[in-house]
This record gives sequence, C-alpha cells and structure tokens, in this order.
Amino acid sequence: MYKLMMVDDEDTVRKRVINSIDFGEFGFELVCEAENGSEGYDMFLQHKPDVVITDIKMPFMDGLELSEKILHDFPYTKIIVLTGFDEFEYAKKSIDLHILKYILKPVSMNELVDILRETKTIIDEEIEERTSLERLKEHYDQSFPLMKQKFLEGLIHGEYTSETIEKWLVYYKVDLPGQHFLVSVVQIDDFYADKIVKRSSEIELRKIALLDMVEEISARYHLGAYFLYNDYVVIISGADVKSETDFLNEISSKLEKLRQAINRFQEFTVTIGIGFVTDDKTDLRSSYESAMNAQDYKISMGKNQVIYIKDMEPNHKRGLVFSELEETAIRRLLKTGTSQEYSDYLNKLFESAIGAQRTTSEMQVFIMEIVTLHLRVAKETGAYEMLEDGQISLQAVFAEFENVPLIKTTIEAYGLAVIYNLSNSRQDTTKSLVSDAKDYVKHNYMDFELTVEGVSGALHYSPNYFSTVFKKETGTSFLKYVLDIRLEKAKELLSTTDLKNFEVAVEVGFSSSNYFAYCFKKELGMSPSQYKKSIR
Repeated sequence: MYKLMMVDDEDTVRKRVINSIDFGEFGFELVCEAENGSEGYDMFLQHKPDVVITDIKMPFMDGLELSEKILHDFPYTKIIVLTGFDEFEYAKKSIDLHILKYILKPVSMNELVDILRETKTIIDEEIEERTSLERLKEHYDQSFPLMKQKFLEGLIHGEYTSETIEKWLVYYKVDLPGQHFLVSVVQIDDFYADKIVKRSSEIELRKIALLDMVEEISARYHLGAYFLYNDYVVIISGADVKSETDFLNEISSKLEKLRQAINRFQEFTVTIGIGFVTDDKTDLRSSYESAMNAQDYKISMGKNQVIYIKDMEPNHKRGLVFSELEETAIRRLLKTGTSQEYSDYLNKLFESAIGAQRTTSEMQVFIMEIVTLHLRVAKETGAYEMLEDGQISLQAVFAEFENVPLIKTTIEAYGLAVIYNLSNSRQDTTKSLVSDAKDYVKHNYMDFELTVEGVSGALHYSPNYFSTVFKKETGTSFLKYVLDIRLEKAKELLSTTDLKNFEVAVEVGFSSSNYFAYCFKKELGMSPSQYKKSIR
C-alpha cells in the first residue's frame, strides 16, 4: 500500500473524493487530510505520504507553494493538482515543479481513478528499477574494486580486529595465507622531477604503468595483495613457511625480480622498501610504517634498490604499537562511552601489553602513548583545563614507571574524570541551548519570520542538532513551542486590550490574520472574538 494525502480547503470536495473512491482497491491508503497548504505541509512531514492530491487555491499556503516545499526535500513524491479551468494555464506555467498530473474541477472520479492507477504503476516501476537485482549487481561490480582497496588501506593502518580481517579477506577474495606477513612499498624514483615528468597526465600514466608491472610479476610469482596508494604501490605478502628468514628471503627474491623488470621495461626506476615481518595481521600497520621508513635510506643506499628495514636498523626492536583501531576505540570511549565500557577496554589493553612480555623501555613507550592520547582528547574537548584546575593530572605516571598496576589505575582515574566532565558539559550545553532558545523566542516571538534556521544560526548550532535537542529536552518541537508562546501572548492581548484581531495577529508574530484565527481556533476550540467575549 502506498500512502496518500488529500489537501483541499473545500470540505465538500475532500469528502466527496474520500467517500467516492475505495483507495485500498487501487493500492493506496489515505493516511491524512488537510484543509490548507500550511496544515498540509505539517501533516506531510508527519506521515511522509507517497502521493499528495492538492487543490491550488487555498488559504495560508496555496497548492503550488505546498508542492514546491514538498518536492524540494522529497523529490520522489507524486503530486496530483486539482485546479479550476481559469487557473489551469497559470498552474502549468507558473513553476516547473514536475507535477505528475493536473485535474480540472469539478473532479471526475473516473479520471481520478485512472490517474491513481497510472500513479501506482509509475511508483511500482521506480521501486523495481531502484531495487533491481541486475542494477544492484552492476553497481556492486563497479564498486567492488574500490571497496576492496579501502579494506586493504584499513588493513595497513590497523583499523580491524582479527575476526573482522578474516571475514573481509574471504569476502574480497584476498589470498593472504600463512604464519608470517609483511608489507612492502614500491615507489618511483624522482617521481616529480621536472626533467622526467612535465605534465600531470604523464604522472598518472607512470602510476598506472607501475601498477601494471606489479600485476604482471605477481601473476607469475604471487607477491600477495597489492594496490595503488597515493603515489606508490603497497604490497601485503604472506606465506606458509615456518621460518621467518625463509619467508623474508622468498619475498625479497620476488621483489628483486619486480625491480629488475621495471628497470628493463620502463623509463623509470623504483626503490622497494620492505617492512618488518609480523605473525599477526592486526599488526600490519607497524610493517607498513617500517617499509615507509626503509624508503628513507635510499639517500645513503642509492635509488633503484630493494631495502629491508632490518638491514638498516639491525638493533631496532618493535615496541608496543598503538593500532589505529585501538586509538579510535579509546577516543570514542572517552568522548561518548560509559565508564564501565572504558574501564573494561583499558584493562584489556593493559593485560595484552603485559602478556606480550615487553621490556621495561617498551612498556614505557606504550604507556607514554596512552597518556599522550588521553591528554590530547582532554585538550580537544576542553576537559584538560577543568581537570588541571581540579588537581587531576597524569604527572604521577612518569614518577612510577616501574609500577604498571598503579600507572593503569592512575590513567583510568584520569579517563573516568574526562568522561564525567564531558557528560556534565554536554548536559550543561543542552540546558543552555534550550534556555537560550526560549529567551530568544521571548524577545523575538513577534517576528513573523522567526524560523528554526534563524534561531539555530543566531545561537551557533546546526538546525538539525538544535531541533533534536530542543524536542528531546522539552518534549515538543520548536515551532510548536513558538506557536504556544504566540497564542499565550494573543490571549493576554485579547483579554487586556481593545486591539482588533488583525492587530493582535501582527503583535504576536502572525503574518496573516486568517492564519492566526485558524491556529487560535484549532488550539483553543474558539475564535479570537469568541475568546474575547468569554473573557469579558
């Protein structure tokens, strides 16, 4: 069933259409009706009908203005316009709204039924097209390579858990077997040198040529998963060999063949950096970063080389590296998580670090990274100054580097303080927003152009956030609140002054005395004149 709304200021016309047609027979459900465009738009936002049948001439907001507002934000809505003969040309030429159909009054029920059948067919076809399996498959096939690359990028940045990695490796058909893994970076030498590359088109061609060579060599020797990233190619390799040394020798040999092939068949040379070997796919970030570091040594080693980072830094020990996934998790928990979620995650992180049996210096670096992250989040969110003023700091951590349990407790206390302060700050902000908004309305309710956009802009919030918070805190929408304030002020003026109804309307912010009377009667059950008489 598609939802349908009827808007017409003539009650007899509305009832005649509603009572004459069994909408359900033609696949529609009448969800609401309205007697003017302004009320119709409010009802539309509430029910989101698929089809709107509207008259043109109506008070407060005519049918064309209503159609324009609806189609601006809900372009798939089908609008059927009822119009008199003398309005027909005006209706068709006045604005290009993509109105589905125009029907001349008096309305022929047979004609309207035919149009409803046609409308249902049009909506059916649009939905079928949007949900067509063939179309979705085509879109999926086109998007698959890009989605696969995004996954591989996330993999070298430590964005996934072990379970997630295995699931997506299967989904994207990435063959990354074995016990050992590493990342290599293939970078064109003198990539931006003017004597080699003069035009941006040549730069792009060189990148494509590099990727083609990697693909060709990988087809022969199976380098692993590879993708073009920025101006270089990243290769993620894995193997089932037991020895880390055998794995490294195998990959180094394949990468040397790649370097030689490029040197022979292309007009450019490449330097290939090989990162540390890891036995954990979630730790590929450290391998990628060390492969990039290996590229730095081409200054001393020379270009057109395969450079293994451990050859350059034989005494380097990989410490406890914070993955991007872990950093993101802590950030999120500090900003929006519960105290229990944060404490559980921090405990898990420290248990993992202690279980890895790292050296004291490695644990110190790990702790400093966590401390730095907490301080950075506190600075970003404005909690740092509040905590420092309250004498809550992390300085004690650096005096107790040997006592890991105490350090963990100190960091946890600081993190919980950040969470508490941010939670209170958000509550203060929402209360301040509502208070400021009410104060703004108090001084500006008489402005008939008062809107959500105007008030939210004056208070420096986005309209969506402002509307959501206001309704959540007050239980009513902002526009309804403004209407209530205006009507209360109107009641006060009607009972204490001799102002005429249209003067009261202007005083309380209504642009139309008719619309003021309509809203007043709808809310209070009597007209302004009747109210004045009852009070006096």
